[in-house]
Amino acid sequence: MEALLIDDDIELSELLQQQMATYSINLTLCHLPSTLLVLINQRRFDVILLDIMLPEMSGFELCHLLRSREHLNRHTPFIMLTARNETVNLIAGLEAGADDYVSKPFETRELVARMFAVCRRNRPQLTALIPDIETVTSGPHKITLSMSQAWVTVNDQPLKVTSTEMAILAQLMQRPGKIYLRAELELQILTHARQTQRSIDTLIYRLRSKIRAVTGDEIFIYTIRSHGYMLRGAPSLSGSTQGTDLHD
Repeated sequence: MEALLIDDDIELSELLQQQMATYSINLTLCHLPSTLLVLINQRRFDVILLDIMLPEMSGFELCHLLRSREHLNRHTPFIMLTARNETVNLIAGLEAGADDYVSKPFETRELVARMFAVCRRNRPQLTALIPDIETVTSGPHKITLSMSQAWVTVNDQPLKVTSTEMAILAQLMQRPGKIYLRAELELQILTHARQTQRSIDTLIYRLRSKIRAVTGDEIFIYTIRSHGYMLRGAPSLSGSTQGTDLHD
């Protein structure tokens, strides 16, 4: 995800930039509205984060200006960042054209979840292009999943999984062969209280055990040491895994 943050707090911005990187989000930093007005005509962003208290003009004024002008990011979703949680200020932000708001102080995970949520809401045409039923094969075995109908099969046999396990499996099945960081998978379970990276490990262990109960020794989900997890199967079967530290 490509995101843009405008905030005159340089130290906080740089810290947030580092934290966003763990979620595979490339956060571009901007500290002045005048600089942002140049950037938005040079690059497209998936989401723009606006602080309310800014030099030159307020975040409300900047948001209204961005919505009223023609530029590459006019329809990009905006999220307001504010230390003010009064209803009147929140309403003012939404009326200025913001899609959502987050009150400071906030947890990075909450902000990231809201960023992905506004992107999904503002780009329904992209969601429509994603096939509902996914199938991944490895040798004679296959996994098939339907999120809308909430079912999973392994070798055409129904697999009993929880909604959280299904969300994790669906993420892995989107791109077989891609290494997903634990932080990326963690986004799938943000709605579940007290989840940690160890919780991800537990979910993967349960998924792996359930799949193996059907396939025998076949391993679909690999642990990539010090990184995360990968689902191995077509279309990645033709790719080489040489040099990749795989562990079941």
